[in-house]
Amino acid sequence: PTTTPTATLMPSSFACNINFGGTNDGYATQYLGLYEHQGFDANGVVYFKHATMEYYMYLHDDGSTWYVGTVLADQTAASAWWKGVSVTNSPAEVRTWAVWDDSAGGW
Repeated sequence: PTTTPTATLMPSSFACNINFGGTNDGYATQYLGLYEHQGFDANGVVYFKHATMEYYMYLHDDGSTWYVGTVLADQTAASAWWKGVSVTNSPAEVRTWAVWDDSAGGW
């Protein structure tokens, strides 16, 4: 299913944080919320961590897709529940996010 939550910039004293939320179809809503800028991973790719949970928002190493999921280290969709096609290095620029639907086995 395709949903339409939004990721908007939230100013902080160090860098911008991301508020990931808005209209959606009710799947994987536990991943919505405030994501705080953490810096860059070992490959120099920007990433964010959920403010209260162990979830990550990260740009795939090839720069093609933003993911939201439980594991930062693998940089793939394997552990992701949300994805959005990258427009820039900011998840706030993603126009449409898709959510993984376990019962359908697809985005």
